[in-house]
Amino acid sequence: MGVERSLDSKAWFVLTWFVLKLDAGVDAREPGIAGMLGIPD
Repeated sequence: MGVERSLDSKAWFVLTWFVLKLDAGVDAREPGIAGMLGIPD
């Protein structure tokens, strides 16, 4: 159970990061949350 939950959380994290990266790419004028956290492009 714990492993499945961990994988599910990681999947959501990756999905969220991808969406934020896409959003940042569309509107580069406003840095997204990923940029604030220092996640490289």
